[in-house]
Amino acid sequence: YQADKFFIGLGINMIHIYCGIGFAFMMAMVVKRVEVAGVLAPVALTWFALFTGNFANTESITPILRWVRYISIFYLSYAGLAQNEFNGLEFSCDTSEDLCYKTGEHVIAAYALDAVSLWQAVVIEFAVGTAFNIIAYMFLRWAAKPRFNWI
Repeated sequence: YQADKFFIGLGINMIHIYCGIGFAFMMAMVVKRVEVAGVLAPVALTWFALFTGNFANTESITPILRWVRYISIFYLSYAGLAQNEFNGLEFSCDTSEDLCYKTGEHVIAAYALDAVSLWQAVVIEFAVGTAFNIIAYMFLRWAAKPRFNWI
């Protein structure tokens, strides 16, 4: 067991939480009515979840929509966690098995989770979370219309 993989996985999960909170703040600031936000937020999250790679291999998705995975917080976390877990592993295979992955890298390549590296996934996800928070702040400033000239 390796402690570095544990702490890298913990960091990826913390960044995923940061992105989720940023997304929630952004939806709260962009949408004025709670009822509308209650409809739009799950639709947007489902859109992101479809391109994660859990339901379908991301390479089998049409190239027109494949770009969504690069802004999907679920794909970035999933790819980062999968690479953290499987990189460096070796599996023993019986020769009679048709489908056998000899290394963890083969698993990552088979599920097309190698479009971004582990550290690229971390940096991009942090940037997406920061963008969510900046958008939320901009809409908050626009909606609140402060009456102070010095702010």
